[in-house]
Amino acid sequence: MSMSKGRIGIIVTAVVILVSLTYYAWVSLAGNFKKTTTIEHVGFRGSAKTNPFLAAERFLKHYQYKTVTVIQYSRSLLEKADVVVVPISALPKEDYEIAVLEGWLNEGGMLITGNMPEFTLNSRFLPTRLKNLVGLESQIPTEPESSLDFSVDGGQGLLKGKMSVSHRVSPTRQAEVISGDKDNTMIYLYRSVTFLNDLSIFTNEDLRDEEHAALFHNILSKSDYSQNVVLINSLNSLTAWQWLWKNAKIPMAIFAICLFFYILKYTKRFGPTTPVESLDRRQILEHISASGQYFWRHKKQDALIKKVKAELKEVIFVKHPYLKNLQNEQFYIELSEMTGEVKAEVVNAFDSEPKNEEEFLETILTLKSLRQNL
Repeated sequence: MSMSKGRIGIIVTAVVILVSLTYYAWVSLAGNFKKTTTIEHVGFRGSAKTNPFLAAERFLKHYQYKTVTVIQYSRSLLEKADVVVVPISALPKEDYEIAVLEGWLNEGGMLITGNMPEFTLNSRFLPTRLKNLVGLESQIPTEPESSLDFSVDGGQGLLKGKMSVSHRVSPTRQAEVISGDKDNTMIYLYRSVTFLNDLSIFTNEDLRDEEHAALFHNILSKSDYSQNVVLINSLNSLTAWQWLWKNAKIPMAIFAICLFFYILKYTKRFGPTTPVESLDRRQILEHISASGQYFWRHKKQDALIKKVKAELKEVIFVKHPYLKNLQNEQFYIELSEMTGEVKAEVVNAFDSEPKNEEEFLETILTLKSLRQNL
């Protein structure tokens, strides 16, 4: 019994699909059994993530140095320190603090300072007294950052390594250039100050290089009293605003724009506000009321009633000319008898100024009654 062509086509299609699925399943499973090696850089962990001088601490303790790492420079650290390692950006800027540091150096202290690649600093923004203290003539940030070789005479041979240079440094004439040249110095000595164009070579990332560790030990060994070493945590040497601008420029820009529009909206305006156009016409009495309220709010009630009194007198003198030659007292008596109004009310209407809304209304009504009864 023969099968139809339709059934044969379905069977062939099913077989092809089954073979394909089997093949891809086999390839996938076979790939999982292959031996592969993956190298993953996990970075620093634990204290090394927050303390960039952790490797330097352990390195110095191996050579019997007493070390401590702090977050911020303060003059109280100098009392127990023989050596201070600190970025130039974290050194004090006030004259008194600089004077204390200078006194500590004169008493035998050693200062190791320099630049950090992640923070550029123009020497124009440094106090002159601080630049004189560390023997710095000028320093200009350079872009892009470059990796340069340095070499230092270590006594028993040359110490060579690399620096990530982001500044062009020129020391004063009295300074001794150890590596580089006068216009582009890598390392120089000035009295008891050692300046490095890249101080980060002593942090966890770079101290693993034997040349950097040897240079660090060589600098410290030049002092006979370098037993207590204080390391200033360079990651925290930036001010709060500098850190925000360095790590959060976009949020800072958005915040500045929002603040600008907030101030623009809520500060006092200069001049009158633009009136809102109304499509509805106001009645004449509404205009009169608005004008009256304006004069009343600005304590100008006399402007509202002064003209009314003057016009009423003109009408009286036109109709009764003889009243024009009378004295005030006789004028009020004649006007009272003529109109039937009480004399006291007539006197108040012409001579007194209303002090409140009730008196103003009474005066207006009296003048109106006089006008009608002439």
